[in-house]
Amino acid sequence: MRRLWPIAVLLLVTACSSATEERGCFSAPEVAGPDHVTVSWGNICVPLGRFIIVKHGSFVAAIRFTSLHTSDDDHNSCARFELYEQNGRHRRSSGTVSRLSSSGIHPFVIMHGDWRIRTGDLTLVYDGLACLELPRNAQVAPTSWTKIEDVDATDPALQWFSLDATMTREAIMLPR
Repeated sequence: MRRLWPIAVLLLVTACSSATEERGCFSAPEVAGPDHVTVSWGNICVPLGRFIIVKHGSFVAAIRFTSLHTSDDDHNSCARFELYEQNGRHRRSSGTVSRLSSSGIHPFVIMHGDWRIRTGDLTLVYDGLACLELPRNAQVAPTSWTKIEDVDATDPALQWFSLDATMTREAIMLPR
C-alpha cells in the first residue's frame, strides 16, 4: 500500500489538471450552496467563483476557487484558485491546492497535499472543497462578486468574520 501512495497523488493531481466538466467537479460546494456561505469556528466555505476578501493589518487580498475535484470517497480534494493582492497595486497569482488523506495517529498526524496558499506575510490554509481555514489575527468577508473589478474591501455591506471560539456552524446568505 505504501508504494501506491505516490500513484494516488499523481492521479489526483492529474484530475485537477483536466477539464472541470469531469465527474466529481461541482458548481458549488455541497456544504454551502450557490447563494450561501458556510462559516464555522475554524473555516469558511464558499461557492465556486465567488471571492473571499482577507484582511490582515493593512494587507488586503481577494481569493476565489475556480474549479474543484474530489475523490469518490471525499477524503481527497483539490482546487484551482486565483488570488489578487490589493496593497497599492493589483498583483494576480493562481495555482492549485490539494488536501489528501492524512496518515499517522493523533497527535502525530501528517497532512498530505499542497494545502498552503502564501500571500504577503499571511499563509492561507486550504480546508478541502471550496473552503479556507480562518487565519489567526485576520478577518475574512465572503462576497457574491465573481469579477475582480467588482471587489471593494471598503463596502459597508460586507460581513467580516475572524477566528472565534464561540462561533457555531451556520449558513449565511451571500449579499447581493
